[in-house]
Amino acid sequence: MQNRELEQAIAKFQTMLDTYPDTKQSVHEFRNFLRYFLRLKSSDQPLPTVEMISILKVQKPNVFHFLKQQGKTDMVLGMLTETSVSAKIAEERLEKYLQSR
Repeated sequence: MQNRELEQAIAKFQTMLDTYPDTKQSVHEFRNFLRYFLRLKSSDQPLPTVEMISILKVQKPNVFHFLKQQGKTDMVLGMLTETSVSAKIAEERLEKYLQSR
């Protein structure tokens, strides 16, 4: 995968966090983004999925809650919403991830 594609995806995630409200109506957009993000390929290190989910959990708790509910019938969402680290660690790792590219 090209570094640019991953950088654009992370930037889009940040834009979504800044743009979409923390409501049930935003869940569809975040779910679609996560599906897209998981399809990206990274040959040198794992995608920062846990970090992004952890940030989402803190910044958009309602969206996270509704995604977690959908995870009861969607195994991928279920696995994603069961993993997390602290928001501070997630932000540090994500920043480090972007700088190492």
